[in-house]
Amino acid sequence: MEPKKARDRSREVDSIRGQAQSVRTWLAEHGGDLRTVGSDDRRQFDTEVTEFRQRLSRLQALDFNPEQSMIIVEVTTAVASAMVQDRAEHEARELLICTRWHLPSLRHRRPEISRPMVLKARRVWAEVCSGLGAHDRSETILRRVAENERQFGAADPQTRLLLGWALAGQRRFPEAEVEFAALRSHLAGAAAQEQLLHALCRNAWLLGRMGRTQESVRAYAHVIADRTRILGEHHADTLDAMHSQIRVLFLAGELERALVLLESLLNIRERVQRDCHPDTLWARLYWRIAQARLESHDDRALDRACRDLAEILDLQTRRLDSSHPITRGTGRWLNWLGEVQKANRVGKPHPPLPNW
Repeated sequence: MEPKKARDRSREVDSIRGQAQSVRTWLAEHGGDLRTVGSDDRRQFDTEVTEFRQRLSRLQALDFNPEQSMIIVEVTTAVASAMVQDRAEHEARELLICTRWHLPSLRHRRPEISRPMVLKARRVWAEVCSGLGAHDRSETILRRVAENERQFGAADPQTRLLLGWALAGQRRFPEAEVEFAALRSHLAGAAAQEQLLHALCRNAWLLGRMGRTQESVRAYAHVIADRTRILGEHHADTLDAMHSQIRVLFLAGELERALVLLESLLNIRERVQRDCHPDTLWARLYWRIAQARLESHDDRALDRACRDLAEILDLQTRRLDSSHPITRGTGRWLNWLGEVQKANRVGKPHPPLPNW
């Protein structure tokens, strides 16, 4: 490489490293959680991360020394993990793609020091896959990560948590139950209480998927109480547990109870997370469908629900993409409402609920 080009590239690498450190500082100042960040701050963050990703994509991993690569991987992994929490899996995937060649480079140049960081990056990649519905791909990645952890004696409970979730996503419920039971046993009495609550929360969802509704609702009640005590009533994790408990009730047909809880949750979501946040839209979706199911022979109620779901679908498509599982789920509910209207017009039974 010509000396001037080499100097320019070196300066660009230093600048990108500085930008990565700036992004890391911003994320730390916001608690590593994007779900309750204000609209203006979030737009600023998205602009910064997009520029960072574009600049990073123009360079090769070998342009960075090992220490610089480790900063890049550490920051992109933390940002991608926060994006997954915020339902922004597509953006997380794009960011991780830009750093994929740093991982083999670090394994070759700094194998001992970089190993935990590389494994964490692969776990986040698996989480992205599950968030986008590719649970089988997530399982494959996590089993390789687990094998590496056993090889080097450094098992991480997050691997087992994500593996159980990937199995549940494939409807392999008994296998998922085994993973969650082993994880709860491992974490019992440990200092990592927040991680234990994540395990209990996902196991509660599994119970609901297995048709054990009341067990699921009770398990969620314990998680909600503990998260309220530890994190606060309006923390995003507490609200997520409330939402999941309501979904179990809704899908089990306990609509009156679900509707009361949904109204409260929706008000909190709109205040804490903004009215166009994916979590708020999701709560609004179930609130509207619960109303429609309770008034399923009222054409005006069904028309209102269809209009509202069409608006939600448009907002989700712009924010999440049409291929996101949440967006596709809204499309299925909208189609279901249309089928209910058709059934009403000809006096036929209503169609079954969409698969979940």
